[in-house]
Amino acid sequence: MFHIVDDDNYIREFLSELLILLGHGVESFACPLQYLSYMESPGFTRPICVFTDIRMPEMSGYEMIEEIHRRYPEQRIVTISGYSQEKPPGLRTCQFIGKPFNPADIEQLVTTLAKCHAMDGAPDAGGDVRGGAPDESWKCPINCFECDRNKRPA
Repeated sequence: MFHIVDDDNYIREFLSELLILLGHGVESFACPLQYLSYMESPGFTRPICVFTDIRMPEMSGYEMIEEIHRRYPEQRIVTISGYSQEKPPGLRTCQFIGKPFNPADIEQLVTTLAKCHAMDGAPDAGGDVRGGAPDESWKCPINCFECDRNKRPA
């Protein structure tokens, strides 16, 4: 399962359709406040990763990321934006994707994130990883605190 937070309806729909075509479940949200409210609901399921825009009305993606990490410190986050790649010091994200983006790049990233998730021993990862059981010698190649199994915060 992947979650998408973006105020641009076109981006939300495009990413949702792409991830569904790749065989993944998707929940999408138009704003950070909607997503944070969903996190408090009984139906909330932690995703493999949250894809979020940075510049949105009412609350920025950065503020939302801080709130997500307060609740779930190891949650993987990918930022997507047509603006600056700079992020505030200490903000942990797996990757920045600039808009416009190449669908093949998203496919590769999503496949890797799902495999990283499976390697973490997540009980709900099985349906999202293709090709059967993961290779035990494989290491997550994405260099961030949430994705690199050897660099997680204590």
